[in-house]
Amino acid sequence: MSARAQIIFLSIFPILVGLMSFGGETHRRQFRYCALCRIVRCDYKSVAGYGWSEFGINECSEWYPKNIESTHEHVWQRSPSSAGFNRNGKPIWVADSDRPGGLLLLTPAEQVAIYEHITNAVEAKRLFVEMRSDAETENYDRHLVVRSKAHILKDWSNSNFKRSWGEILARLEETENLIVSSDRAN
Repeated sequence: MSARAQIIFLSIFPILVGLMSFGGETHRRQFRYCALCRIVRCDYKSVAGYGWSEFGINECSEWYPKNIESTHEHVWQRSPSSAGFNRNGKPIWVADSDRPGGLLLLTPAEQVAIYEHITNAVEAKRLFVEMRSDAETENYDRHLVVRSKAHILKDWSNSNFKRSWGEILARLEETENLIVSSDRAN
């Protein structure tokens, strides 16, 4: 380590130790989930800049590779929540968005059931990718479309899939057109 790096380290190290000793933030956590298989990824980042991820499986993340495709590129959607923690693992701040992603309205088990009722796997994948929320750009109209579609799919699942996929697809397209056309009128 160069002399300059040692000086920087010796200058910053006591500050970090002090923050940790007095309960300051030591790391942050941000959840993400794949829109296709719903595997959960939790990204951690320490104040020192070190990052790591942990993954959580569920019904959908186990079912998807066996029934749709064995491998796929994850399509990550950021969760509307993040948090900062002290050295004892206690949260010292939590940030929640008022616009949770539409896919979070569906449980992983409901997403599996919906996959099972859509015979065209490509169409099902397209649907779930399009249902990611647009929280990064704060596009409120897109958010309304996503949430409306999620409610339609949740209602379809709760009704034990009484309507055909064709009827549901028509409702999804109608919802998209209604919201987009009302935005153009304003």
